[in-house]
Amino acid sequence: MGFCRVTALAFLRHLTNPLIMQSAVLTTKRAWEELERWLAMPEVVFFEEPSGLHEVLGSFAATLTLGQASWTDAYLAAFCISEGCRMVSFDGGFRRFAGLDLLELKA
Repeated sequence: MGFCRVTALAFLRHLTNPLIMQSAVLTTKRAWEELERWLAMPEVVFFEEPSGLHEVLGSFAATLTLGQASWTDAYLAAFCISEGCRMVSFDGGFRRFAGLDLLELKA
């Protein structure tokens, strides 16, 4: 399992969101500590932005219609393609990204 900067920020955003976490919501300090705890696990990797990501993302911008909510999905797909790693998601919308190794989970 791994994080990139975008997914780490989403993790922090969710941990500090009372609508998601309800009574278990964390402070920003505690959320950061939780992220650090996860990143210290041997089975968790933090991926720096890979070379080639900019070009792959640009190819998506040139060939797909990306609404405002799709840019992050396009970034994550381009990241996985550039890094050569698999995307695991419940979101079948990732199928539209050519070349993406996608494991689509069923809810």
